[in-house]
Amino acid sequence: MKKAVPIGLFLLPGLVHAVICKTVDAEGVVAYTELPADECRTRVELPEYSRYTPRPIRDLDTPGDSGAGAKQIDFSGYQALRIVMPVAGDKIRGNAGRVPLVLALRPQLRPGHRIHVYLDKELILGSFDGMEIELSGVDSGSHEVRVVVLDGSGKRMITSDVVRFVFEESGQIASEPHPITAPSPEADSE
Repeated sequence: MKKAVPIGLFLLPGLVHAVICKTVDAEGVVAYTELPADECRTRVELPEYSRYTPRPIRDLDTPGDSGAGAKQIDFSGYQALRIVMPVAGDKIRGNAGRVPLVLALRPQLRPGHRIHVYLDKELILGSFDGMEIELSGVDSGSHEVRVVVLDGSGKRMITSDVVRFVFEESGQIASEPHPITAPSPEADSE
């Protein structure tokens, strides 16, 4: 092990000055290898590494704009937020307390912004980044739902109107079992 370390140190300077070389053999086969700079006849210069710059956010909600070549706009806030489903006054039947919640937001939700949902004035744990949310654990009865969009710092950007609906569990409730009674001894004696 002690002898391997000094030998590796002697090879290190050659690797530091290695370049990529292009060679062509007698049959015309091209090969690229890494060689010390002084042994290379045809040195290959690589282009500078590529860089990625993300596209700017564009407003796709502008009428008559297909999105291609759309102008970049400054975000000045949301114009509209509403609960599409459930509709106010709806009577929803479901299983396992699941209620679908569908939202409409204009312009679309910006990166880093989150949606908070309040059911019966209580914040549902977590935040959402989509326009279709499934509420779970909803009890049978009357409820109200409201949604709020917050920016990355937690500032309230827009709030929906409250939507009231009624949820009914659609599963059958099992009735109390009737006790099985043994025949009375008097019935056997007859």
